[in-house]
Amino acid sequence: MSIELVKYTENSRTSVEDNYLVEQLVVKNEEALVCLIDRYGPQVCGLCESILNDQLDAQSVMSDVFLELWNRPENFDPHRGSLKTYLMLMARSRSLDSLRSRKIRRKRECNGAFGTSEDAPAATTDASPIHLSVKTESCEKVTESLLALSQCQQDTLRLAFFSGLSHRQVAAQLEMPLGTVKTHIRKGLLRLKQMLSEFREAGEIQ
Repeated sequence: MSIELVKYTENSRTSVEDNYLVEQLVVKNEEALVCLIDRYGPQVCGLCESILNDQLDAQSVMSDVFLELWNRPENFDPHRGSLKTYLMLMARSRSLDSLRSRKIRRKRECNGAFGTSEDAPAATTDASPIHLSVKTESCEKVTESLLALSQCQQDTLRLAFFSGLSHRQVAAQLEMPLGTVKTHIRKGLLRLKQMLSEFREAGEIQ
């Protein structure tokens, strides 16, 4: 099923209503998801990064947010607020959950290394060898997942989310059609999420 989008410029943006796009997610219209990622992805990722202070963790949480929207679009109630508000609240909640989980893991790692006695040295900083080891392992798996994507998917994802470019700017920089860029980003995000989930299930990352 195809969505006919109204053309827009950066200064005067006119687009299909969010509610209609969410309705299209119910019938699994992938183009609707691409439109919503294009519209709100950079803002969601920016909020996640401001909370987590980590690009890779922010990227993972952002993927979770849009995957949740894709899997359960019926959870969005337009009568309770805008889709943007819904996505940003979800991003904030999941980022805070991720932050709390990170702190709990860090505390357990330190307790496991130094014991839990009152005389044990306080090793709760980001610079502790254990934390750096776990952090490095997680980053390596994320990097490994990114490198497993096609070159086009890698290029579009890095420009869209790590460099903060809009999909139109990515298309211009890579000299690709806008629709092709959106397809690469959508498929790259879904594949990246799948691979990271497989690593977590295998216990290779937390």
